[in-house]
Amino acid sequence: MKTAGTDVSATASASGSDAPVTKNSLSDPKTSYTVLSIPDDLDAEQSQVVRAYVDYGRATWEAYRDMKGTTKVESVTAGDQYQAFKKVYDERAAAGQHVEGEVSTTITSAQVNPDHFSSTVAVCTDETKVRLVSQDGAQVPSDDLGHKISLLVGLIRNEKGWVVNYSSVESKDQC
Repeated sequence: MKTAGTDVSATASASGSDAPVTKNSLSDPKTSYTVLSIPDDLDAEQSQVVRAYVDYGRATWEAYRDMKGTTKVESVTAGDQYQAFKKVYDERAAAGQHVEGEVSTTITSAQVNPDHFSSTVAVCTDETKVRLVSQDGAQVPSDDLGHKISLLVGLIRNEKGWVVNYSSVESKDQC
């Protein structure tokens, strides 16, 4: 897939920026988070949704990597989605675990519903280069990591802008 638009700052607000997004502007080499592709010809609202999804993806990835808190994730999620993240985060924190490696994502579609207050993003997240490790650096077995995961992610527009409010695994190792 080709990328849409020109590079913009990756720090642009998920709620307010209408600037086009690209896979390069959404990726973060410092934390090994890579966006491999996004749909062509995103309009301004779809661009905001894609940016909001990536803000969520990067926030959760960075939180699981550094285990220094959940504030960023809380700011880009709503309802049960934050609680689901926090449950896993707390379990890993209590066990002294974090993730290492590289994660990449391919965004295959971004649809804004006719109400303009809800949207759906379809993604394939590649976690085959991610491993769970203990404080001493030893790898910890995990059935949740090491897969390519096809996800359907729902976002809603609230006072914060677009935020993730649910995600469901559509398939593992089939995207």
